[in-house]
Amino acid sequence: MKFPKRYLVVILTFISTSVCYIERVGFSIAYTVAADAAGVNQSSKGTILSTFYYGYACSQVPGGWAAQKIGGRKVLLLSFVLWSSTCALIPLDPNRVFVMVIARLLVGVAQGFIFPSIHTVLAQWVPPHERSRSVSLTTSGMYLGAAAGMLFLPSLVKYRGPQSVFLAEAALGAMWSLLWFKYASDPPSL
Repeated sequence: MKFPKRYLVVILTFISTSVCYIERVGFSIAYTVAADAAGVNQSSKGTILSTFYYGYACSQVPGGWAAQKIGGRKVLLLSFVLWSSTCALIPLDPNRVFVMVIARLLVGVAQGFIFPSIHTVLAQWVPPHERSRSVSLTTSGMYLGAAAGMLFLPSLVKYRGPQSVFLAEAALGAMWSLLWFKYASDPPSL
C-alpha cells in the first residue's frame, strides 16, 4: 500500500508546530539568562518577552487572508524563512532593546501567519472525515515542542551560551523549510 502524500503533509505540519514552540520556549530561556547576566531591568525584559505576542496576535487574520489568496503552502514556507532568518541574523544583545523588540515583532508576525496557513493546507489536503485527527496531530506538535524545548535548551544555554539557542532554532527552521519545499506541493482536488 502506498503512503498517501497527505499523511506526509500532516507529519510536516506536526513538525512545524513543534519547531514553532521550541522557538518560543527557547527564546524565553536564552533571553532571560542573557538579560539577567547583563543586568537588564524588568521593564525592558517584559517588553522584549511580550513583543512577540503583539506581532503574533495582529498577524493572525492577515495570515489567513494571505493563505487563502497566495496559498497556505507558500505562506507557510515564507513565514518559516522569515522567522528562521531573523533568529540567525539578530545577535542576542539584551542591552539593545530596540533591535530585540523589532526582531521579536518580526518573529511574532511570521509565526502568526503559520497557524492560519496550516489550517488552509490541511483543509486543502485532508478529506473532511480525516480533518479532526489531522488537526489534532498537528496541534499536538505544540506541546511536544514546548516540552522538548524545556528539556533540552537549558543545557544548550549552559554549555554553549544563550546565542546557541537562536542558531539551533534557525537551523531547525531552515531544515523544516527545506523539507517543506521539497515535499509539499500544491494540493490535489478533494
